[in-house]
Amino acid sequence: MTTGSRSATAWKATRFVVGLLVSTGLYYALRAAGASVRAALITGALLSIGSALVPLVRGERLDGVSGFLLAMLALGTVVTVTPGGERLLLAKESIVTGVSGAWFLLSLRGARPLNYTFSRPIAEGRLGWPPGWEALWHDEPAWRRFWRRSSTIWGVASLLDAVGRVVMAWRLPPDDVPALGTLLLVGTAVLVNVVTTTDAARTGLLDRRLRFHRRPDGAAQAG
Repeated sequence: MTTGSRSATAWKATRFVVGLLVSTGLYYALRAAGASVRAALITGALLSIGSALVPLVRGERLDGVSGFLLAMLALGTVVTVTPGGERLLLAKESIVTGVSGAWFLLSLRGARPLNYTFSRPIAEGRLGWPPGWEALWHDEPAWRRFWRRSSTIWGVASLLDAVGRVVMAWRLPPDDVPALGTLLLVGTAVLVNVVTTTDAARTGLLDRRLRFHRRPDGAAQAG
């Protein structure tokens, strides 16, 4: 995994977060200007999907991370422009996070868990993580168990996030929901990252003295 590809993946994730914050800020700016809840939500959704499509127009290739993020944005946009009341529109993110959670859990039956696929371009050989993830996947049961656990945690957390969004959409004042939804997303991501990183440290994956970091040169570069 080259430094350039890692930086590109990190930038795509950062761009997604920035787009989310800009979309939320735009919602409140439009509401302050007198726009309806529906108009403000639709405008923000169209802005998000439009900015996400710019790299494709420029000819950039989709990798696993950017493809997943684009799919979630597209799903959110489709839900937003679908006819329905304000409460349904405000709850649209629950569909996105719910599908995301299901995707994490279903990936456990595939060749690699989704969290492994997301994390490898960013963390392999960096941030305290060992190199040679594919070799570790083939040779180390503890390594495979960790990534399956972490994807399970992300899946369950995303489903709980979806439930929380539905409750907020139907119980809170409409203008409170977009900001609280953004805070819920950030809070969920931070909490799950703390839990999974703690699990990785407890398992010894981040300890440079242990076998995960002390593999033959050929194995360390496999994958």
